[in-house]
Amino acid sequence: MTKNVLLSINLPLFLLLQMAAIICLKWGSSAPNRYWWGVILGNVITCVSILALVNIYKVLPPATAMAVASGGAFICCQLALLMVFRQQIPATGWGGIVLIFSGILLFAFAKS
Repeated sequence: MTKNVLLSINLPLFLLLQMAAIICLKWGSSAPNRYWWGVILGNVITCVSILALVNIYKVLPPATAMAVASGGAFICCQLALLMVFRQQIPATGWGGIVLIFSGILLFAFAKS
């Protein structure tokens, strides 16, 4: 499997799994009877996402992998919480998202 194919499969998979995990954790925290279900499900999904992250580290330099994976997960999780739980993001939060996205792009396209 080529590096581009490995990255194009594992990066979206990692981001989707991170979004699913954060939704489960938030869902579990919204009612006492769902707490442990949310914690267990969220952590199982997170553990699976780490396998995708390991494959991202195989393809990208460590600093780039960290920037793209963690920054991308933060942005995707914020947007998922906005869509699923209607969590509002203040204007300064949107500014932070733009800055994080800009940093991801700088790392992703930087020449070493």
